[in-house]
Amino acid sequence: MEFEIKKINTWSAVKVSFVVYGVLGFIMGIFYGLFIFSLGNLLGSFANEEIAPFTEMFTSFVGGFFFTIIMGFFLAFIMAVVYGVIVTAIIVWLYNLFSKWTGGIKVNLEKTVTMVPASSSSELGGAPV
Repeated sequence: MEFEIKKINTWSAVKVSFVVYGVLGFIMGIFYGLFIFSLGNLLGSFANEEIAPFTEMFTSFVGGFFFTIIMGFFLAFIMAVVYGVIVTAIIVWLYNLFSKWTGGIKVNLEKTVTMVPASSSSELGGAPV
C-alpha cells in the first residue's frame, strides 16, 4: 500500500525534537564540561597572579565540577533544545509549504498478519464447549 505524507503536524514534530535534543544536549554538555574540567590543570599551569582567581574556578575540584554541571545543563541542554525546536519548526513549516506544490513523500507500507493464540472459553467467563 502506497501512502503520501502531505503534511506534518508541527506540534508533534516539535515535541519529539524537544525530547531528542534535550537528551542529546545534556549528554554532549556533560562531555563538554568534563573536557573543560580536564583542561583546567593546563590552564592553571600557565596562570599568573593576575588571573589566578579566574583559574581557580577551573582547577579546583569543586569549581570544575560546578562548571561541568553548568556547561552540561545550561549551554548544551538549553541551547540544543531551543535551537533544535526552532530549526525543527522551520523545517516542518518548509516541508508543509513545499509539499503543497510538489506533493508529499511517498511511503510504501505493508500490512503484516500476526497470529494471536485463541484464549480458552474459561478465561472469557463462558461455558466450556
